[in-house]
Amino acid sequence: MAKTANSTQKREHIVTCEHEHAHIHTHEHEHEHHHGHGAACACGHEHHHEHEHIHSHIGCSCGCEHDHAHGAAWVIWVRMGVAVALGVLGMFLPLPTIARTIIFVAAWIVAAYDLVIGMVKNIAHGDIFNENLLMVVASAGALAVGESFEGLAVVVLFQVGEFLQHKAVERSQASIEAMLDLRPDTANLLDENGDVHTVRAEEVAIGASVLVRAGERVPVDGVVISGRASFDTSAMTGESLPRAAEVGSELLSGFVSVDGAVTVRATRQAEDSAAARMVDLLRETEENKAPAESFISKFAKVYTPVVMAAAALTAIVGGAVTGRWSDWLVRALTFLVVSCPCALVLSVPLGFFSGIGGAAKKGVMVKGGATLEALGRKDFSIAFDKTGTLTEGAFEVKKVLPAKGSTADELLATAAALERGSSHPLGSAIITAASASTMSAVDIRELAGLGLEATLDGETARVGNLSLMARAGVDASAVDEAGTAVHVALGDRYLGAIVLGDRPKAGARRAIDAIKKLGAKRVTMLTGDAKAAAQSTADELGIDSVLSELLPEDKLRAIADERKSGAATIFVGDGINDAPVLAAADVGIAMANGQNRISVEAADAVIMSGDPEKVVDAIACGRKTRRIVRENVALALAVKAAVLALAAMGLAPMWLAVIADVGVCLVAVVNALRALR
Repeated sequence: MAKTANSTQKREHIVTCEHEHAHIHTHEHEHEHHHGHGAACACGHEHHHEHEHIHSHIGCSCGCEHDHAHGAAWVIWVRMGVAVALGVLGMFLPLPTIARTIIFVAAWIVAAYDLVIGMVKNIAHGDIFNENLLMVVASAGALAVGESFEGLAVVVLFQVGEFLQHKAVERSQASIEAMLDLRPDTANLLDENGDVHTVRAEEVAIGASVLVRAGERVPVDGVVISGRASFDTSAMTGESLPRAAEVGSELLSGFVSVDGAVTVRATRQAEDSAAARMVDLLRETEENKAPAESFISKFAKVYTPVVMAAAALTAIVGGAVTGRWSDWLVRALTFLVVSCPCALVLSVPLGFFSGIGGAAKKGVMVKGGATLEALGRKDFSIAFDKTGTLTEGAFEVKKVLPAKGSTADELLATAAALERGSSHPLGSAIITAASASTMSAVDIRELAGLGLEATLDGETARVGNLSLMARAGVDASAVDEAGTAVHVALGDRYLGAIVLGDRPKAGARRAIDAIKKLGAKRVTMLTGDAKAAAQSTADELGIDSVLSELLPEDKLRAIADERKSGAATIFVGDGINDAPVLAAADVGIAMANGQNRISVEAADAVIMSGDPEKVVDAIACGRKTRRIVRENVALALAVKAAVLALAAMGLAPMWLAVIADVGVCLVAVVNALRALR
């Protein structure tokens, strides 16, 4: 049901995206501006981070207040140092009981005042049961029953642990936010006189000329009109090798010149550039939470009151049965400390965000944790579109089938002589295959829907389909061909047929083999191409299941049938006609070959380079992230269960409970950061 709603929402967005694009950007700008001045999240504290959407999602998911982490690092260390010093004085100086109590209360206030403020703010926002409440109640209760040093130690260890956690999260945020830093703020605009003016990237109009020097980032999408250079495209495509660019080459914003300067004519404005769209995709991650993340957020709201009720029951029952009320109250307070769910509510969303950042480093833009989680499933089937996804979308000669009495060279040379007068893509492939031939035809005539006629060596030459051969009275039955073929005749003599096909992408076969090794239940090709052409490509790539001559609605039905198996269904496509299928699949992956906005908007993930092998990287990132999240959940629950059992038996001092909570959280955070690699 969730996927259906999501698919419907995406389809509606597909229809309106072109009309609403300006509004969307205005809304985003206002949203960023608002957050730039500080905004209070649900847990009650203000943030001033540039990329607020990421911080609020990771840093606040547990509902905690950590104001100290937003200030200078030395503040927290000074506060905790003062609190510990006061605690030591209270422990070892020969003071009256009242004086010792005052010192410990003062130390506790120094260490815990921000927790109390945060607790009050959270309660004011309706978030009554949160981690702050657990810590304040546990530590203040310890002070009240005479365990003063232990109560102070709880707060100090918790504050230091939370500070270290926050720093770990900040490092993760910095890695993820680096993905957003793809567009330069300025551009070197060339005027009519060739003078360079530094302007904001947003001021570059379509058709304007921009100079990109060595070491600089391309500010807008465009085409090279002068110069030559190699470009580092890793930030956009994940490719490790530099890409050469010369006059006529297309460059995307975010590419970095390695060794030369080029002049680029802008083909898109900055807000519509490839880098801008990549940033938009990253921003969508917050709106597409994984089921595990949603569970953890809901879990914390239920878990805390249950834990507090269990602790109260422990104190009441234990005290009533044994009569040692103070002892059982301490046990109950220790129970509260170790029960804090911070490791779960922090590490789970951080794991998914780290996984998204790791996928982005590979050139795969994932729109949310739900997509990563689905990609990580062991039971999955995958379907590919053909043209532009597994193939280049450019024809090449597959077979040359000369008729009796003709040769392959004569057949190719005759066809190429006529095709040199045509701009048809099939003609380009034939000319390339017959590059050694210098024959030329005259009086070339293009016959709509049939092919070409021309005069060659005093005879009428024809290149085209079977209908053209039949109209000319040429018997073309001598050659049995299958697929996209061009027939050639000279006079009344049939020379044979040239079979053409779409060229598979370099990594397509390796991608299919790797996906099979990952355990795909089924690898299918869904295409609108003719059966013979589709089967030929499938055989070449090792794809066992082929459905051809499909309309978009046929592809939708095929995906719907596949989803009935219960396995996660992945569809990979690139065209406008693929948008409905991309939206309907459990995971729709778009190839950003032509920067087709419709398919990119409909998809759950986007491969920026159009390389099929990146699909393997996407699945690998999903599996690694899913594994890391499960490791963190298992670790947190196992350690907490063990310490809770010890606490119930009175064998776990409160400081051990704090270490169990904060220590496990730190380990979980560090483990989550592995997904970035």
